[in-house]
Amino acid sequence: IAKQYRLKKDSIGVPDIYLGVNISKRKLDSDEEFWTMSSHKYLAAAIKNIEVTMKEEGIMFTSKASHPFSSLLYRPELDNNPMCDDQQIKYYQNLIGILRWVVEIGRIDILFEVSLLSRFLMQPRIG
Repeated sequence: IAKQYRLKKDSIGVPDIYLGVNISKRKLDSDEEFWTMSSHKYLAAAIKNIEVTMKEEGIMFTSKASHPFSSLLYRPELDNNPMCDDQQIKYYQNLIGILRWVVEIGRIDILFEVSLLSRFLMQPRIG
């Protein structure tokens, strides 16, 4: 590789992060090695970015939800709330992209909810 590309000194080594995912090599008691992945660092950065954006835009949660996805009975065809403008649509799509990557890197426990929210990517509504 060094013949084709200019490399920084000491830049080649065991990876510790890849596409926002923490990776590390571990060893079992039997001396067998394996790789692990953690989404902790990506999640912390994503949450911080979202909080900053919400603060800048003046967006606040009005209340805490009693459980993660409060209404599975939502029927979009009956919703008469206003449609999001272009900026709000872009923000919603960005949030869904973050959530999809979080699922991809290991948080499969939120897959169903992210799939439900993804249905509204084209025309999300306010509220």
